[in-house]
Amino acid sequence: MVRLCNERKQIRNLRKKMLALLVIAAMLINSPMILLAAQQDELQPYAYQHAIEGSMDIESFSTTPTILHWQATPNPVIIPIGQDYIDLTFRLEWAETPQVPLRVATARLDLPYRSLTPIDNTALLEPGIPGQIRVSGGVHLSPGLLSPDGVSMFPIEIGGLAPVQDLTGWAGEVAFSVRLAINPGHLQNPGDIMSIGVTRTPFGGAFGVTTTHVLVIRGSL
Repeated sequence: MVRLCNERKQIRNLRKKMLALLVIAAMLINSPMILLAAQQDELQPYAYQHAIEGSMDIESFSTTPTILHWQATPNPVIIPIGQDYIDLTFRLEWAETPQVPLRVATARLDLPYRSLTPIDNTALLEPGIPGQIRVSGGVHLSPGLLSPDGVSMFPIEIGGLAPVQDLTGWAGEVAFSVRLAINPGHLQNPGDIMSIGVTRTPFGGAFGVTTTHVLVIRGSL
């Protein structure tokens, strides 16, 4: 009888542990950090080497991916003295990836730590492209394993989950623009330079991820 009671108690404890694990898993699945980690192998040290500010080897950013990726125009971007925002446009380039109709397209802005912030309601699709665009709240990783200087990440979704209307099998060009506010303490002086990474997460039949970059330079007086 004592043995049976002990076994039942062990079963109850096991059920409690399993329930706790399920709750934790549910929290993780809904966590923006975990969603971002699923989009890119973030266990690699310095995975965000494109999101940096200050001196850098510009030649190291000259490689263009041979598969589906986002391309920024213009690049580099010159910001006049006194301007406190950056306007960027990104176009989807298929490169060697066979083009297919799309229902969703995704991107992620990898910014130097807390340097820039997307301005609400400034993310716009180019005229004629169906669907809607949504910029999610930022995830900020302080300096550490994933980036020596820290990184701020903003996922962007075109179509996909409700309430965002999907691209309904769109086979044309995909491009969007967004305005980023320059936070105090960044790009202050003429010649200051920053690199912004834009990551294409898996969609459109292209596996893995690709990251391209935009160079932003504060202009001279």
